[in-house]
Amino acid sequence: MNSVGKSAEDIACEYLEANGFTIIERNWRYHHLEVDIIALDKSHPPLIHFIEVKGRVAPAFIDPAEQVGPSKQKNLIRAAGGYLKKKKVSNEVVFDICTILFKTKGYEISFIKNAFTPLW
Repeated sequence: MNSVGKSAEDIACEYLEANGFTIIERNWRYHHLEVDIIALDKSHPPLIHFIEVKGRVAPAFIDPAEQVGPSKQKNLIRAAGGYLKKKKVSNEVVFDICTILFKTKGYEISFIKNAFTPLW
């Protein structure tokens, strides 16, 4: 993982925790697939969030969230299914995207909750 990606994931985790999420996994692997962050929210019962993090350095010519296309979504869904099966978890699932745009001074964060819905 490059330093931009690592920094973006660290910032995303800080943001999520500050907003009531509990991080349960980072960089969880299922065969050759990976989920950046798996977290629980504070709902009852808690939802499991599978979160793809995209970090870019400004100027970014396309929205980083647009890089989570159908192929990446399919891979995230497959990895999520593997996680649920392996961990024997039955919570409802949400797929989110968190983007971090690094600027000369600071960064801009965007969290897209329920960014796409899987067709299990």
